[in-house]
Amino acid sequence: AVVSTQSTGTIQKRKLAELEAQNADLKLRIKDAERMLERRTGELAMAREVAQAAPSTTAQTQLEVMIMERGELERRVASLAKAKMHYKESWTKALKELINVREKAQQDAKHRLLHEQTLMEHARLRYQEESKLKEKIPVVEPVKETAPAVDENRRPDNKIMMARLIDE
Repeated sequence: AVVSTQSTGTIQKRKLAELEAQNADLKLRIKDAERMLERRTGELAMAREVAQAAPSTTAQTQLEVMIMERGELERRVASLAKAKMHYKESWTKALKELINVREKAQQDAKHRLLHEQTLMEHARLRYQEESKLKEKIPVVEPVKETAPAVDENRRPDNKIMMARLIDE
């Protein structure tokens, strides 16, 4: 029974020594794992800081610039739309005025033409009456008395008058 107690004690001591060795080995592994975890956590934190600092700041700055540019472009578009509307209204007004001027010019020309036609008709009727009167009145030879001088510039011949009216 003593041998078995000694062998059990030795076995237990060996197992205890093995367990302590395993425990020491596991503690070393844990410390290595903790150091590795700390190192990786530090690397991850640094990577996050670098990622947040450089690209994010750059991206954020670019985003802010783009937002400002967009605002400026929206203001320009609004300004151009307003200018376009003003230009369109101005052209519409100018075209309406042009149409009115042309219509007035056409009406004036039409009135002038009607007036000239009326004058021509009156002149034609006078000429016809004068020619009928000349046919009815016998031609008498003028007396050789000195007749008062007729100014040719004051009283033009009917044929000349007709030619002038036709030319106009």
